[in-house]
Amino acid sequence: MSERCTVSLWFIRETNAARQYSKLPPERHPDPADYVWLPKSLIEHTTRFPTGEHQLVLPLWLVDKHDL
Repeated sequence: MSERCTVSLWFIRETNAARQYSKLPPERHPDPADYVWLPKSLIEHTTRFPTGEHQLVLPLWLVDKHDL
């Protein structure tokens, strides 16, 4: 069983295969370096909030890879 981690990111948009998130909330004015694409197949669970914030359960290696 792989290690998992829960992270908070802000939803931007999605395609059939992936979702784009921001590491910063909109009020902090993220720039393109703050955006990350995550494959839907690697997102183990999503909790959505009305603010656009999503809490994601992801494999630890993916969190490390994207410095989340």
